Amino acid sequence: MPFPSGRYNPRRYRRLLTQRFLPRECLPPTGCVVWRKDAELRVTWSAPDSEGQIINFYEVAYSTDGGSNWTVASATVASNLREYTITGLTNGTTYLCSVRALTWKEGQRGLTGSVAPAAAPTYSTTGSPVAGTFEDSSSGGVGYYKSVVRFTGAGTLTMTSNPASTTMTSTVIGGGGAGGSTTGNYGSGGGGAGDFNPAVIASGDVVDTFTVVIGAGGGSASSGATTPTDASESTVTASATGTVLYGYKGGYGGTGSGNSGQPPTGTANFGSGGGSLINQNYGYAGTNSVNAFRGGEAAQNWSYGARAGGGGGGSNIEGYNGTVGAQSTWSSTGGYGGSGKMLSHSNGSGGKTNVYIAGGGGGGGMQNSGVMYAGSGYGQYGGGNGKLNKYYDYTTNVAGDGGTNSGAGGGGAAFANPSGNGGSGLVHFEWDI
Repeated sequence: MPFPSGRYNPRRYRRLLTQRFLPRECLPPTGCVVWRKDAELRVTWSAPDSEGQIINFYEVAYSTDGGSNWTVASATVASNLREYTITGLTNGTTYLCSVRALTWKEGQRGLTGSVAPAAAPTYSTTGSPVAGTFEDSSSGGVGYYKSVVRFTGAGTLTMTSNPASTTMTSTVIGGGGAGGSTTGNYGSGGGGAGDFNPAVIASGDVVDTFTVVIGAGGGSASSGATTPTDASESTVTASATGTVLYGYKGGYGGTGSGNSGQPPTGTANFGSGGGSLINQNYGYAGTNSVNAFRGGEAAQNWSYGARAGGGGGGSNIEGYNGTVGAQSTWSSTGGYGGSGKMLSHSNGSGGKTNVYIAGGGGGGGMQNSGVMYAGSGYGQYGGGNGKLNKYYDYTTNVAGDGGTNSGAGGGGAAFANPSGNGGSGLVHFEWDI
């Protein structure tokens, strides 16, 4: 081995051999996250670059002074594991956690964010809601669990303690409007979605009872000469304060007796408007609502009378316009319903399931040979995926219903077929734990 001096130096020779052949220090684990629990912290990570070394164990430690001093929780976490729960901690005390691989020596520390464990809120319910907890998102090395209570029918939620001063959000979704009816050679407008209203319902150590009412979806127009029945509102009422949150009902689709999607009767407040019919007018927009949009325009070819209803407004965007093809095709396409919003809930295995709800119903349309179809339009984000069932059956000419507890609009009718029912509403409580 050459040396700059050109002379052999045994001590330097041995040092160079050591530097050349000894393995490097193992790099820190990546993606280290700490998840808060009651008197516990769950630490998760991804495997580090071991520089070709064998990882024997992982060491998980915690610090209460920002990393100046460490307490080892375990130095024998199996090398195939990627999580460890530290128990016996003190609620309210802030901890910084670390993970490092143990090879021929200790690897570099991978650090989590800092977090204080805390007791979860406690509550009781009536009315058989669906409840669950799931691992939600993480940011800055801190992960969050979310607790959800979903009411699909009337009931109550009573908070008995909130020791961590957790903020609770209630999302109230009104009943969706039914699709419109029609008698002539055209398709009618899709029903508007119920209002999607998220709001903070409580924070701090609140002890209160919240009464839930679920709005019904609008009723189908059974024939072309009838008008759909109104949907109804969903509400959450706080007993201590008297505060009421409303999820307003969706407007029904344009019918053979009117040019536009109609607002519910007897009220100035409603969610998204239904799609329009005949004269290319927009369906009504929602009023005094939070997340509600107007329905789309109808389309008509005056030379041969083909007409397509507009899609109902969704809780995210407006309904789409209907379109009309050439006379040679005698076809028209109902407008897609406006898209809905997303809610997350527990999948029963610690993870979450995302669903889209409160989308508008698709408008009715027509195909060649004068055969009417119950709308090639569909309700996006819920209708399109089949789960909220606002799409249309091309074989039976029956408009699809908004899904149960979706707040989705029903499908517009074609020819003299029934329109689709609106979907019933939903109330969704959630808080970080």
